[in-house]
Amino acid sequence: MPASRSAPVETSYTKRITDALAAADDFVPLSGLVDITRLPATKLRGALHWLKKSKAINSLDSDGRLYWYLTPDADQRLRVIEEHRREDEKRTTRKRRAPPAAPGTV
Repeated sequence: MPASRSAPVETSYTKRITDALAAADDFVPLSGLVDITRLPATKLRGALHWLKKSKAINSLDSDGRLYWYLTPDADQRLRVIEEHRREDEKRTTRKRRAPPAAPGTV
């Protein structure tokens, strides 16, 4: 086995968080996510921020505590990109700039 593949593959932080929120099927505070996922709070906060930015999760503020929940219908991490051009169409070339005017001409 190559040296780069010798370490066991771990699941990503975001996958562990979304799995934990899906299993909980309820609002979970940060301390609960730390207990469930066994991730450090600093790593967890960064992953939560990215997941919230991509609308995979959302949070509620109650009495100064954030409660996190999963929003799979609004998740924007996977995008479907339509094909803009068929394969048999020629690509357009860049327009060339006009050469600079000769000195002394207007």
